[in-house]
Amino acid sequence: MLSKLRALLPHSQPDLYAILDIGTVEVKALLLLVAEDDAAVVGVGRQVHQPGAMVNGSIADAKLAARACEQAMAQAEALTETVVGEKLVADRAIASISGDLLKSVCLSLTIHRQHPKERLSESELRSAVQRAERVVLEEARSQMESQPGAAGAEVGLVDADVLYVLIDGYPLSNTGVTGAQLDVRLSNVFAPVGYLAAIAALVAELEMETVAILSGACAVARAPYITGHGDAIIIDVGGECTDIVLSRHGGIESVQSLPMGGGSFTRHTARLLGVPLMAAEDIKRTYASGALDQERTNELRAVLAGDVHTWIDGVQALLEDMAAQESLPSHIFLSGGGAALPDLQRAVSSHRWIHVLPFVRHPQVTVVQPRSLSVLTDQTRHLEGEAFSVPAALAAWAVQSIRQKTTSVPQRALKQVLHGMGLS
Repeated sequence: MLSKLRALLPHSQPDLYAILDIGTVEVKALLLLVAEDDAAVVGVGRQVHQPGAMVNGSIADAKLAARACEQAMAQAEALTETVVGEKLVADRAIASISGDLLKSVCLSLTIHRQHPKERLSESELRSAVQRAERVVLEEARSQMESQPGAAGAEVGLVDADVLYVLIDGYPLSNTGVTGAQLDVRLSNVFAPVGYLAAIAALVAELEMETVAILSGACAVARAPYITGHGDAIIIDVGGECTDIVLSRHGGIESVQSLPMGGGSFTRHTARLLGVPLMAAEDIKRTYASGALDQERTNELRAVLAGDVHTWIDGVQALLEDMAAQESLPSHIFLSGGGAALPDLQRAVSSHRWIHVLPFVRHPQVTVVQPRSLSVLTDQTRHLEGEAFSVPAALAAWAVQSIRQKTTSVPQRALKQVLHGMGLS
């Protein structure tokens, strides 16, 4: 086995991680080998949840949800025997969450320095970032309190970003400068602590340690392929919801969720065509692949038309709220299994965005494929299709995080603040 591992990742002894994309409809699992300069996916698995396991993006039955995760992991582990020559079993996992349980807060804080001629120290910068983070945290708690049934729920941090730190209007790249005014803009994504604990407990049930719990859509937004295009909108179409991420000013500024995803289209198809749910899903996937006959294709397009119209209207309404009177990025990226539907792709590409929202020009629309996101190789040849774009992004995030040795001064300050506040 060691010789095969070294052949895959020749520079050093690799670490093994499990990637768990726990969706409402199904679980997708990857096994990821990471060395200092190389990374490879060596196992892939996929398992549909049993009815009642997940409801609206939340774990409704922990045992059923764990069973689907276990089956997906078993498939991935079995595949390593072919790829590596021996079964590999991970003991560390990175899991994803999605849906309306995620709340984003983005705000700016202006601080007038008492001694503007004194050089800005690292401790003063940390103090400024900490003040901003406390305001963000209080706003997140207020948002969570306003949710039905969430009174008293504590919030847990899923993602944090310093969008910018300005001193007298100039971007701060290092300490030791002087100035009268500090402007700090932070973005955080939160989820209820109870739900994060449920995910961690599920991972523990699989006899693994939780390394991180992330938003899948945020992971897509952070992939080098996406960030290389500058500011962007990510529309991640999952099983029961569509998560929208606005990446602006160099970081994640807003996350919102539309309670409508691929499962909505499947159920409507089943109802109008008078077929069982699984048959409707098979018809939908065949249609998405372009293999459905013309008569059935025309029939399905007519069935889906109303739902697609409702979906695009919902996306437009959320983007209008997220824009906050600023111009929106000119790149839209569609990800997730639901993005395979050609009707959604056409709807996003042809929508009159520039006439209804503050776009400077008509946005370019790209459907994200796993191979675009990865900073790794796929040794399994199973990592294909829109459905695996989120797991691939989670794997890319893991590789970047493991390799990341230096960060900007503001990001380093935020990391220290979060650790000191017990949020990291």
